[in-house]
Amino acid sequence: MSLRGSTLRSPFGVRNVKVYLDDFILSDASGNTYFNVISPELIDRMEIYKGSESGDYGAVTGGTVLLKTKSSDHLSANLSTGSYGTFNQSFDFSKQIGKHFFEAFQNYYQTDSYREQSKVKRKQIFIKDNFQYSEKGILKGMIMYSDLDYQNSRRIDFGTDES
Repeated sequence: MSLRGSTLRSPFGVRNVKVYLDDFILSDASGNTYFNVISPELIDRMEIYKGSESGDYGAVTGGTVLLKTKSSDHLSANLSTGSYGTFNQSFDFSKQIGKHFFEAFQNYYQTDSYREQSKVKRKQIFIKDNFQYSEKGILKGMIMYSDLDYQNSRRIDFGTDES
């Protein structure tokens, strides 16, 4: 992702682009955002702010991205497979229950990848609750758990020479 000419990369993410997930900041203190912790299926829409407009969200040179999850009743389940051992499964449920808007999302993704030493597994659980306690007041809370497993080094076995 490159906004406003900022093409600095960080491992598995971007730098100098401030990213929010439903009003909660996803970027770390050094300006890195790790997109690999989020399944693309969790995102319902995206808003991009460049230039002086992004200053509303703090000083950042590359712009601001607002990632939004579901905001209406929704139920979906997905299962897909592909080449190189790719497997993706997800379940998403959101519902307005009284004054609460609740969403639960679960995802499992794995691939052996087409490049050597690029195998990945991701398990993710996301739960949010928006409680509208008054006409103008909403209390928002979310829990996101992501477990990432990368094969980033090649195992080399050194045999013993018995000659």
